[in-house]
Amino acid sequence: MGTSFSSSLLDALLGPDSLRAALEATSNPHGSALVVRFLQLLQLVVVEPWHTFERFVPTAISLCTDHIHPLLEQHPSPDVSAALLDVLSDALFHQWHRFFVPRTVRDGANPVVNGQDMESVPEGRAHFLAAMRVFGHALLGEDIALFGRTLAALLRLHEKWGLFQKTLFRREVMPPLVSALLWVGVASRGPPSLLHADDLASVLGALHSSDPCNFRSSFLPGFLSDPRLGLSGAQAASLANDFNSVVGQ
Repeated sequence: MGTSFSSSLLDALLGPDSLRAALEATSNPHGSALVVRFLQLLQLVVVEPWHTFERFVPTAISLCTDHIHPLLEQHPSPDVSAALLDVLSDALFHQWHRFFVPRTVRDGANPVVNGQDMESVPEGRAHFLAAMRVFGHALLGEDIALFGRTLAALLRLHEKWGLFQKTLFRREVMPPLVSALLWVGVASRGPPSLLHADDLASVLGALHSSDPCNFRSSFLPGFLSDPRLGLSGAQAASLANDFNSVVGQ
């Protein structure tokens, strides 16, 4: 009875009328509190282990990535951005099986067969990549608190599920993510990199450990050769050596 009632309530709250109200509030500077409450509801949905609520998880993720996040680019709100990131972070953390095959299922199998990533769940691929794009946007923004929150979320996912080691992540997410983090940490030298230097170093170190060959041969040289940095060949080589000495050979 209770579960059935909760399911019916979620059907109503995630219906078109409630969604329309939430999206309209996103564009209203005074309506951010309503959107935060709406996102807190979605957060409860994605962390709920009951099978009854599983069908709402894809809807919750899509609402965040396809509807609310684009509106935030037009009408920024630190509170809404933080709540949005929390929903996606918890969705990945608690619903990992929606995005990647459990290790016990694929033990002994090659994660890449005929060029196809066998680790990722086809139905969850688009949602995973969309969530990662939101993470990347948060890292490149001006919100210092959100920057730190995003780094912490990435570390949490990697420590629990080995995020950085997943083939889909290394192929699709890692190149732009490494570039963004290096740019923040080395090029801009802005407040985010100073206030969250330890977490930034931890994420970069974990990314390097997950794919050291590509990191050293492709990601790092590609970044250091960016003309916006204005580095000579000798300077780029020196910085690359400095980085490698920090993260370890």
